[in-house]
Amino acid sequence: MGHRLKDDGKKWPGGKIYYDYKLPDTSTAAGGQQQLDLDRLKLVDTIEECMERWMRFVNADGITHIQFIWSKDAPVYKVIDLTKDNEGSGSGQNGYDGTSPFYIQWKRQADDHIKSIPHELGHIMGLLHENDRVEGMLDDNPFTGKNPLMCPTLSYIPEMLQKKRDRYQAVGDYDIWSIMHYPEVTGYKWNCGDDQLQAYMDANPDPLFKAVQPAFNYARWKKKMGRPCPLNYPTRQEVEAGLWTPSLGDVTTLRLLYPGPVAQNAQ
Repeated sequence: MGHRLKDDGKKWPGGKIYYDYKLPDTSTAAGGQQQLDLDRLKLVDTIEECMERWMRFVNADGITHIQFIWSKDAPVYKVIDLTKDNEGSGSGQNGYDGTSPFYIQWKRQADDHIKSIPHELGHIMGLLHENDRVEGMLDDNPFTGKNPLMCPTLSYIPEMLQKKRDRYQAVGDYDIWSIMHYPEVTGYKWNCGDDQLQAYMDANPDPLFKAVQPAFNYARWKKKMGRPCPLNYPTRQEVEAGLWTPSLGDVTTLRLLYPGPVAQNAQ
């Protein structure tokens, strides 16, 4: 189902996630740098739309579990830094944290790290990579027909992941549809073949993801892309068009993490 913060002290109090932007100063830049900074400013709309989409999914049961609030008046707020030239994107410390910023690589128009915005917002709320919950190595996790897992293949990874597990807890079954699930990258490998993974996905669709990608074919996508394919890892175009979706497991995990005022008052 999900992988979430264990320490309640790292949860955003009341599910209220405060943030503020650090924006580039376009008045002093010139030429190409000015255009780059203007393009970065456009990211604000995309980030805001992604936040709204997360809230629509998680709060769809009529309870306000989470709220993204643009304000730096709170004791702790997340800085969204749109001035960095970093390679890649990152959310800093997961959960309730005001010490490390959320940043997105944007050095040129072609950068596609926009696609990671929903994933990074998941980290900010307190979700961890779904595949990081796998214990042991690839050989320790044989495929049984019902347990596709992306497993470590490098010996140092399980020890590294164990340190993370001291701060996080797995919720429910392993969720291949989670937007927090990484693509197959160096050091990780599926414990099954493409055909087996496709058969499992066909037999166990995620209702939220299926509504957006009704005919997703892993093997065809992998062949087309010429590389191992992500499952629920949206493209830049899908993020900009609002066509991405968390899994039902992502939504349920966040509802458990942030029960909301109705559930809290009923206790």
